[in-house]
Amino acid sequence: MKKRLLALALVVLMMVPASLALASEEDVTLRFIHIWPEHQAVMEESVRMIEEAYGFKIELSVVPWNEITSLIQASINDPDTMYDVFFAWGGQIPGYRDVDAVLDLTPYFDADPAWRNSFVYDTVLEEMNFEVDGHIYGIPFRGTGTFFIYNKTLFDEKGYAIPATQEEFVELMAQMVADGITPMATQGAPNAGKLWDARIRLTDYLLLEAGILNTPENRKSRLLDYGGLLAEGAQATREWYQAGYFGESPVAMQREEAQRLFFSGEAGLLWCNNNELMDLRALEAEFGIEIDAFSWPSPAAAELTIGYGGMNDGFAAFGGTKYPDQAAQLIQGLTMMEVQKLWGDNAYSVMSVAGIDYEDPLLVKWAADFATSAKFSISPDYNAGNTDELNQALTIEFLLGDMTPEEFEAQFLANRARAIENAEGND
Repeated sequence: MKKRLLALALVVLMMVPASLALASEEDVTLRFIHIWPEHQAVMEESVRMIEEAYGFKIELSVVPWNEITSLIQASINDPDTMYDVFFAWGGQIPGYRDVDAVLDLTPYFDADPAWRNSFVYDTVLEEMNFEVDGHIYGIPFRGTGTFFIYNKTLFDEKGYAIPATQEEFVELMAQMVADGITPMATQGAPNAGKLWDARIRLTDYLLLEAGILNTPENRKSRLLDYGGLLAEGAQATREWYQAGYFGESPVAMQREEAQRLFFSGEAGLLWCNNNELMDLRALEAEFGIEIDAFSWPSPAAAELTIGYGGMNDGFAAFGGTKYPDQAAQLIQGLTMMEVQKLWGDNAYSVMSVAGIDYEDPLLVKWAADFATSAKFSISPDYNAGNTDELNQALTIEFLLGDMTPEEFEAQFLANRARAIENAEGND
């Protein structure tokens, strides 16, 4: 009998994945990094929940968002310093996959179909590039988008109406300028900030009208001939800038400066990220005004309204982790309803899992926008390197200098062509 039990135990042990067998012999500690110092307490509580659910330990690290990419790129080739689970934007996943830096999570999703069905809409994994060529390499965690916050008291006093079209929006901003009010407090630092977002919106509606926006070449950042439409969008942004719609010296304005400008009553609108809501609610109470929000309105002739809220903030597991099963569990733990609800209530975040009962009415509104508005995500299917940074710097140079719109378009596309060439040369 003892021999039979020993043989059975050996068979069972052989069936256990190597990572799980290792976990039974030693305490597993996963290295985990995120980008929200302002939400460290919320993430610490999330980690506690995940540790309790799965039994392993998590060593938590945090860096600001603008440091994460260089840190991960420097650590990828050193498994001893690389994080087991790390923050990644969806648009980075194809590049990380190409260098085997991300773990294929497909088997774990296949083993738990309910996990895949838990997200806010069916195509979010593929649309945000966490799923590439039918394989899943990461998960969206929370949504990021830009909206206009407005001072309801000021709007009532001045008789301002919420614009239904982009044309009405321009008329509203022109009226604000005439009334001596900065139309929108706009963060421009770092890397062109919301000025970059504005250029994208003004350009995208031109591309939509021309039938270019939703083409595969455009959505994968491979189109190299826009027939002057990039120049036209850039020129429209410059005209808004010169008209004072973005306020004075927006290129150098930090987020906190823009917030204060708005809440002091000097600006009628705040062009901001939904993830600023925690700060905005505190400032609303401090200054004693009531705020609400609306999205960038589409031109009157546009066939639809483009949604810019995307579930692009996410996480991936390192392809070389010693603990793939536990890393996948940590990834899944971040999508547990209690973790997602914690972030919705305490970090004022629009989360990636469906069915969250948000307490803040603006989060309810934004969550609906994220899930229902038309989206045309632009995500390279190659390693784009620092193309965005180059073109953001180009945008600032264009707005502040005497570069022609045609020169802007030519240089913008030259930067893209170089990135494509470099990526294909490294295949």
